[in-house]
Amino acid sequence: MNKYPSQRKYPKHAIEQLDGEKKNSPYPKPIQFIPNNIEKYIGDYNNITSRSSWETKFMRWCDGHPAILKWSSEGVVIPYYSSCEDKMRNYYMDFFVYYKTNNNTNKKLLIEIKPFSQTIPPKKRGRKKLETFLNEQKTYQVNQDKWKSANKYAKANGYEFVIMTEYELYPEYARKGRPIPKTK
Repeated sequence: MNKYPSQRKYPKHAIEQLDGEKKNSPYPKPIQFIPNNIEKYIGDYNNITSRSSWETKFMRWCDGHPAILKWSSEGVVIPYYSSCEDKMRNYYMDFFVYYKTNNNTNKKLLIEIKPFSQTIPPKKRGRKKLETFLNEQKTYQVNQDKWKSANKYAKANGYEFVIMTEYELYPEYARKGRPIPKTK
């Protein structure tokens, strides 16, 4: 039985907590996003999951922006080699966006939303615990492996791969002079 039978019961950009989330998880609870413009969404619009407030903000933007023709969340799956685990894994892209540019051409983007701190190599500073530093290094390496495959996939399919951080999502709060990560 569908728990959310009709969009009309929810206000604009309705968001509901999903049931069954593990208690005491270090990660934020996923939330369901219900778009207003269901014709723009590729896939099941009743099954859109946002894993962060940043993703929710981007979903709202995709849903409401007139230049966005189509979009999906976690709809593109890219196989990648995890050098940390020495095996193949699947990378679920945060977003696929098909949009009309200012010069009336159409463009396709693969978008990953990440904190800026995960786009640069971690540094051991001050009293940071070794375990924390090692986890940051692993996260950075996993991201690098994913992004290498995403870039290759994007080029092969005529897409562009973009990493969006808090600085792109919230430019009004961006600190000036932040370092730009080097792409490989």
